[in-house]
Amino acid sequence: MKIKYIILILLLNLMFFVSCTKIKVEKSYYENGNLKSVYYLQNDSVVESKTYYPDGNKKYIFKIENGVRIDTFFEYYKNNRIKNYITQFNDFNSQYREFDENSRLALEGSVFKKKKIGWWSSYKSDKLTKQVYYAQNGDSVFIAQIKIFDRNGKLDHVSSDYVGFMIPDTLYMGKSTGTILYKKKLGLSSQENICIGYNLMADYSNIAKARVDTFYTGESKGFFGVEFKELGSQKIRGFIYEVLPNRKSDTLLVITTNKIFFDKEFFVVPRLDSIPKDKIMRYGFGK
Repeated sequence: MKIKYIILILLLNLMFFVSCTKIKVEKSYYENGNLKSVYYLQNDSVVESKTYYPDGNKKYIFKIENGVRIDTFFEYYKNNRIKNYITQFNDFNSQYREFDENSRLALEGSVFKKKKIGWWSSYKSDKLTKQVYYAQNGDSVFIAQIKIFDRNGKLDHVSSDYVGFMIPDTLYMGKSTGTILYKKKLGLSSQENICIGYNLMADYSNIAKARVDTFYTGESKGFFGVEFKELGSQKIRGFIYEVLPNRKSDTLLVITTNKIFFDKEFFVVPRLDSIPKDKIMRYGFGK
């Protein structure tokens, strides 16, 4: 009897758990009979919803993932194929994807505060043709880098203008150095400082409070260093600050400046026991 009682209690608990986690579905319809919306509820809270246009095309989706509401908006061609959609991850960040009428990817990139940010990739017939890097500085948005690809998908270095890094994407925790490559904008005699920022917002709005390390260079390539104290995916943001002094007379000195914005993501792993914790890992030129 005691064993049967325990089994009964376990079954009751299981039924209670299932009843608490069961997903309820609520639907609504347009006057023409087409589905208008579907709501999925768990414990009386909406965890996912789908909304449709009167013609039956998908309009809007949101779902809860890891406690975060993710919204997706759709636009369609007349042939009922997706033209584009934007996925909203939080109040600031979203992802945009656009397709041609044959459902092939045509354009994709990230959005920060409803403005383009970072690398945007353009495709034609499934082949990458161009990548444009959009930078935000306050309310301003501008193109900071560009990569052009030939019909075979190979990067055209002559037509492109971008910041290159000679440093691995995976680094050990601690300090590492590398080389950064770029094209001067103000002339061969200009001088530059490489500014590396940690935990910077995408629009650099917190630059006055964030850590920014500066490294001097002047040869279209330069030494820079990074330091990571946490494991996993880590991103730096920064800019190359180019300066060209032009002495017009004994009393007049004109200084022209330019900034080349960039970001770079690393994956940080623990150091091997054979590597001293204070050792600086060196990569690139002059290591």
